[in-house]
Amino acid sequence: MNKKPVIRGFRTAYIDDEVDEKTVDNKPSIEESLVALIFDRYAPAETFPESTDHKTTLDLIDEMESTTDVSKSKVKMAMEDFGFKLHYTGNEYVWLLKER
Repeated sequence: MNKKPVIRGFRTAYIDDEVDEKTVDNKPSIEESLVALIFDRYAPAETFPESTDHKTTLDLIDEMESTTDVSKSKVKMAMEDFGFKLHYTGNEYVWLLKER
């Protein structure tokens, strides 16, 4: 039996070939959609010196200007899934962003 990777929410799940793919929810969450917009503007930076901008998760949520409730933890997970890294500056955690 072969298993195929399928995105479910924030993580990849594996399903059997025999499972009807119409029953799998492949729609991105609001957080994933909003982080995709951030990804269009910023690329993930590997190190602090390489980054051109630093924002907290709350800063990013404010920047998204969503009219719906956005979960801070789901935004964090989506940012990590898109390859962004958190860095501790001594008094807060910021995302390492590189302007495109």
